[in-house]
Amino acid sequence: MSAVASAAPAAAPFSTASTLGGTVMALLIVVAVILALGWLLRRLPGATVRGHGPLRVVAALPVGVKERVLLVAVGERQLLIGVTAQQITLLQTLDTPLPVEAAPESFAALLGKRLGQGGGR
Repeated sequence: MSAVASAAPAAAPFSTASTLGGTVMALLIVVAVILALGWLLRRLPGATVRGHGPLRVVAALPVGVKERVLLVAVGERQLLIGVTAQQITLLQTLDTPLPVEAAPESFAALLGKRLGQGGGR
């Protein structure tokens, strides 16, 4: 019987290096997917929170990397403000409010359209 036992192949030792490498690669892929989705959400129209109460952002115009001009509705009034990384400045209080555009499509609707287009390929 000892001949039969010695003829069986020995179990290969589990390689710690390959297991660790696979784990690190999986972690890097997950982090990359999270970062890509965050980038995508910032780029899609309608993916930002605009507010639905008495205070809401009507329009936004980026004028630099961290600088933007915002048109904010406060009740019936509209304020034009400049926003930087260090401060927020009131640029103008509009006497006559600008017309408000129709709300952009929701993220769910945009995603449904994209998935609908991609399914036919």
